[in-house]
Amino acid sequence: MFMMKNTDREDKEKALKTNWETMEPGRAEKAERSRRRFLLMQKKAAGEEITEEDEEFLKEKRERVKKKEMEEAAPVAGGKKPPAKKPDKKPAGKAPEKNDKGGAEEDKASV
Repeated sequence: MFMMKNTDREDKEKALKTNWETMEPGRAEKAERSRRRFLLMQKKAAGEEITEEDEEFLKEKRERVKKKEMEEAAPVAGGKKPPAKKPDKKPAGKAPEKNDKGGAEEDKASV
């Protein structure tokens, strides 16, 4: 009998990251830059000194891409469009108003 490490979880995470990178090229690099920016800002806020190189990195303008532009640029696998979103059943905003009389007048009016 021998024991072997179960790598199912790690394999699933790796496959997920690979899929993300396939669907959105440059995602890993963008995430790495975002994490670096966050850590440098934390370091600067704590009063620690940062290098000139890091200061220049913080001054760089981040590239922002709208989600719609990304969807148009990269077609979905299989050449199909993504499924349409279902409309909300209830309109957002006001809650339905309740009658003080418990709706009894509505029953009488419809009869």
